Amino acid sequence: MIIAKDLQREFHTKKGIVKAIDGITFHVPEGEIIGIVGENGAGKTTLLHMVAGLLAPTDGYLRTRKEIPYISRKALSEDIAVLFGRSSRLHEQMTVKESMELEAISYGVPKEEYQRKLLILDQLLSLSKVFENHKEQLSLGERMRADLGVLLIRNAKLIILDEALM
Repeated sequence: MIIAKDLQREFHTKKGIVKAIDGITFHVPEGEIIGIVGENGAGKTTLLHMVAGLLAPTDGYLRTRKEIPYISRKALSEDIAVLFGRSSRLHEQMTVKESMELEAISYGVPKEEYQRKLLILDQLLSLSKVFENHKEQLSLGERMRADLGVLLIRNAKLIILDEALM
């Protein structure tokens, strides 16, 4: 669940104060899937950075899973899976399957659950074709599917994708 009331975020630049977020109020109940659309520079990424706890709001109220994200970022890290922009969850020196295994181990996914999820994600994303490939061997579409697979292998309660599927 995400609750924001009169959320604001300002940045101080050489040209003065820039309001990236100006008075946004919304509520996203648990289990909902939402998309945020807007023009370039509208503050979408800034908003997602605040929800994930990477940025503090300048003013307003924000709770992610009943926590203040920027204060409870470490506690929320188990519950929030994030993929921003051109970043990747795939490790440079590992195959796709090894990256998925590392993610599962890092977030305490039991082996049986990992195997079950691996089968489901393979059916949904056709990952077995690229399991033995390294990141640099993948096409853009394959990398996007593999990144999504790595993200979904864990038991996150909140998944944030910011231009991750470009």
